[in-house]
Amino acid sequence: MVCAMRYLKSIFLAMFAVACFGVSSLQAGNDVDIGKKVKHVNQHHKGNFYAAGEEVSYKGKIDRNSIMLGNRVDLRGSVGGGLIAMAEEVNIDANITGNAHIFAQKVMVRGHLGKNVRIVAEEIIIDNNATIAGNLRIIGEVVQIGGRVGGNVLVTAEELVVLNEIGKNLTARTDLLVFGRSAYIGGDLITNLDTEIVGGEDAEISGVQRQQSAPLFQKLKRFGFAIALSRVMNFFCSLIIGLLLIYTFPKFLTRLVENVQKHTGKSFWYGLLATVCAFFLFFMFMISIVGIGLALMLLLLSLFILYTAKLVAIIWVSNRLFSKWKLKPYTWGNFIVGLIAYLILITIPVLGTLLSLLFTFWGIGSLALVIGQRKRKA
Repeated sequence: MVCAMRYLKSIFLAMFAVACFGVSSLQAGNDVDIGKKVKHVNQHHKGNFYAAGEEVSYKGKIDRNSIMLGNRVDLRGSVGGGLIAMAEEVNIDANITGNAHIFAQKVMVRGHLGKNVRIVAEEIIIDNNATIAGNLRIIGEVVQIGGRVGGNVLVTAEELVVLNEIGKNLTARTDLLVFGRSAYIGGDLITNLDTEIVGGEDAEISGVQRQQSAPLFQKLKRFGFAIALSRVMNFFCSLIIGLLLIYTFPKFLTRLVENVQKHTGKSFWYGLLATVCAFFLFFMFMISIVGIGLALMLLLLSLFILYTAKLVAIIWVSNRLFSKWKLKPYTWGNFIVGLIAYLILITIPVLGTLLSLLFTFWGIGSLALVIGQRKRKA
C-alpha cells in the first residue's frame, strides 16, 4: 500500500511539474517512462523526457527539458534544457543548460549547471567539482557549497559551509556559517543578526559585510507558528470560496447539499469512485504523449474540485447542527462557524484525516449525482 501511494504521488507530482514548463513543452517528440524502476543507459532523447518511478536512473543525453520523480533520482550526462527533480534522494552529475529545480530530502550536485538553481531539501551538498553559472537559492537544514557559483547565493538553513568561490553576493539566513580556507565572496556578505560565523578570518570578501534581521517567515518557523500560519491561509481561502458559492450560485449549492442529505451513503461511494477514476485517468494520460495536454486540464479541474468539495459537506453539517442556535441555513454566519469547527477538528491526529477524506468524498459524490441527474433529465 505504501508503494502504491508513493507511485500515485509521483504521477500527481509529474502532472504538476508539467505545468511548470508550460504549453511550450507539450509538443511532439516527448518521451515518457513510468515504472517501478526506470533505467536508461547511454540513451539520447531528442525531445523532452519525463520519468516517474521508485527509482529513476538516467545516463545519457536529453536535448530539451526533463522531469524526474521517484524515491531516488540519479542523473548522469547532459540536459539541453531545464530540469525538475523530486525525490527522497537526488544525485546530479550532469551538464544542465537551463534552470534546475530540485526538491528532496538529500541532494548531491556535481557537473556544470548553466543557469539558475533552486533547491529545497534537508541535506544539500554542492560538490567541489560542481560549477553553477547563475544564481543559487537554497532552503534546507545542513548545506555545504564546495563548488563554484558565478551569481548570487541565497541560503536559508540551520548550518551553511562555504568552501569555494561565490562570484557575487552571499546572503546567509542561517544559525551557523562556516568558511573554509579557500572561501571567496565576490560581492557582499549578508547574514542575520544572530548568525554565528566560524572561519571568517580565512575568507576573502570583496564587498562589505552587513547584518540584517531574520525574515518574518524564518522567525515564524523558529517559534513554531508556520503551521498555524498555513491554517489561517487555508481558512481565508476556504472562506472566500464558500461565500462565493453561497451568494453567487445559491441554487446549485442547494442541490449539492440536498444530495448529500438525501443520499449520504451514495454520495460517499460516488466520491470515492470518482477519485480513484481520476488517478486512473492521470496514469492513462501520462503514458500517452497525446494525452498530456488533456491530463493537465484534468489536473487543474481536479485540484479545484478537491479543494472546494469539502465546503459542500461543511455547509450541510452546519445547516443541520447550528440551526438550533438560530443561525439560518446558507448564510455567512452559519458557514463561518462550521468552517472554524471543521478546521479545529482536522488537527486531531487520525480523526482529522478521516474527517477530511469523508467531507471531500461527500462533496465530490454530490457533484457526480447532480451531473447524473441532469443527464437523465436530458
